[in-house]
Amino acid sequence: MPEIPPLIMLVDDNRTNLMAGKVSLSDEYTVLTVSSAQKMFDLLDKQKPELILLDVVMPEMNGFEALKELRERPETRDIPVIFLTALSEGDKELEGIGLGAVDYIMKPFSPPVLRQRIALHIELVRLRRRNRELEKLEEAPGAAAGECGKAPERPAAPPAGQAAEPGRDDTLSSLLLTQRAVISALAGRAAWVTPDAEARAAVSAAAGSGSAFVLFEAAHRSGRWAQETGRWDLRLLGPASLLHDIGKLYVPEEIILKPGRLTPSELEQARRHVELGTAFINRIADAKGAGDYLRYARILAGCHHERWDGRGYPYGLRGEDIPLLGRIMAVADVYEALTCVRPYRIAMGHGAAASILKEGSGTAFDPEVVSVFEKAMG
Repeated sequence: MPEIPPLIMLVDDNRTNLMAGKVSLSDEYTVLTVSSAQKMFDLLDKQKPELILLDVVMPEMNGFEALKELRERPETRDIPVIFLTALSEGDKELEGIGLGAVDYIMKPFSPPVLRQRIALHIELVRLRRRNRELEKLEEAPGAAAGECGKAPERPAAPPAGQAAEPGRDDTLSSLLLTQRAVISALAGRAAWVTPDAEARAAVSAAAGSGSAFVLFEAAHRSGRWAQETGRWDLRLLGPASLLHDIGKLYVPEEIILKPGRLTPSELEQARRHVELGTAFINRIADAKGAGDYLRYARILAGCHHERWDGRGYPYGLRGEDIPLLGRIMAVADVYEALTCVRPYRIAMGHGAAASILKEGSGTAFDPEVVSVFEKAMG
């Protein structure tokens, strides 16, 4: 039996936009076009879409007002909403995200990117639903105890430094699927990401590869921060590190892919990916058993652009006020940026990148973390 396409509701007062959206999406989704927020609510009494594409500037009830009402209604509060708008004011994105929108896409939009972002958020909702079902199974009568009243055995977490295998438990498996969907979405927006990004991301998260994971493991083994690193679960740090730039989903593509120097205004928009990424992670923070994973992801996303000398962003933290995970991710992030192709320059070799990190020791980076990097990476 063929799978029924997911139902999408497109709400816009402009007939041309409704037609363009329906044409762009109808190959993969069932699209209901609606010309006002009020008509949307009338339809929601009969139809529950998997996702709503919502214009912001509309007569009578604008998109922000409509989203507030959607979030107040128990039957619609969990439907993901993506804003489609021509607004360009920088603070509008954060306003929409703060109200509970899952994404914010400027018009005119790229149909392939729109389809990819829709697929990502539908997948996230389905994974959250699956986690809730798992929670209910765990809490059901008889689930708390095994045969003869003994608590059922759960897989033990591997020792620090050892990565978990995919599927080791249902929660971790769901989290790995989530990060794969996220990396796939990011790959669609980054010219420097190769087509096998999703596969490599899955391997990186599951097998503990990548410079970030190498540094987490090296920091643990160094014994320099034994009290803190001894509590780390390295099987979760690998996947969590892949979410550190998730906020770039909200940065306009012309900025992400610009080959030249950014203007002050563009730079400000690019820097806001930190706050937007943290907000994204907060929205998926209800998965039971995912506390450490999302705590790690929140720190890595929120602090990887802080600097040892206090001149970083968004908080201007200095020295050891920056969480250790953030100080490590800052080094790994710059190393990855230097050694990968970017629209504005070619990739550097390891030696040149390592020299730049060493030059930034004590200013941009924690000297102790740079020392761990040098020993671990050569």
